[in-house]
Amino acid sequence: MKGDRICLDGNLVPPAEAVEDIDSLLSGNYAYQDIQTFGYSSPYLEEHLRIAGDALLSIHGRGTLPSAGELGAALEALLRENRYPAGSTLVRLYLMPERWMLSCVQQQLYEEFALWHSRLKAITVQYVAPFASRQCAVSLMCARVADDYAVRCGAEVAVRSDRDGVLSSSGDRTLVAVRERIGYLTPTGSGAPEDVYRGIAESCFRRAGMALHHEPIAGEGEWDEMMVFGPQGIISLKSLDERMFYNTAALKLSLALPK
Repeated sequence: MKGDRICLDGNLVPPAEAVEDIDSLLSGNYAYQDIQTFGYSSPYLEEHLRIAGDALLSIHGRGTLPSAGELGAALEALLRENRYPAGSTLVRLYLMPERWMLSCVQQQLYEEFALWHSRLKAITVQYVAPFASRQCAVSLMCARVADDYAVRCGAEVAVRSDRDGVLSSSGDRTLVAVRERIGYLTPTGSGAPEDVYRGIAESCFRRAGMALHHEPIAGEGEWDEMMVFGPQGIISLKSLDERMFYNTAALKLSLALPK
């Protein structure tokens, strides 16, 4: 967030003037949402707030959220103040029970949801993250550590596995596996993260006329494809632990991404 103004509790301020407030907010187990904006707005603000509110209640037992209208106005003001173009920008929403903050993350490559231009090599990393189904500071830290480990092993991203070999996410993002043109999505009760992009994955399968089963993705399964749904759209995995994948279903699902 260096150099960019942030939005703290609805007010635009330079980070240097709010160091203590930022440190206080980010030192706890905050809930967060990565919001993909299009032309200074997002069509999913109510869903982002619902998921974030559930996370705050699960982690802290309480929480005060901005309204969708307040959040939308803050998003637009923040992006315009920081002179981001009217394309697509990723903004992160941080929430603690009594505080909230918006910070611009990066200008996105694509101006709409799309199939990512490159395919990624992944490895399986076994770890059990606290609050695994909630996107929060702890889950984000675990995801970053796992991805750093994957890079040191010559891969690009990590796919999280539990002790029973169930694959639940890539980093802190929704993972989908495909076998014989049928999709599989690990339930949130089995450790998969609940986020807006999980819902987008479900809607893509419906629009593409493909079945999607809410069942644990077994790490030892014979999968044809794996892909990640996130703010940029779809990222097709090239391989997992040296098992190579196709990307034909990802191509079909990309045509069903919301525009």
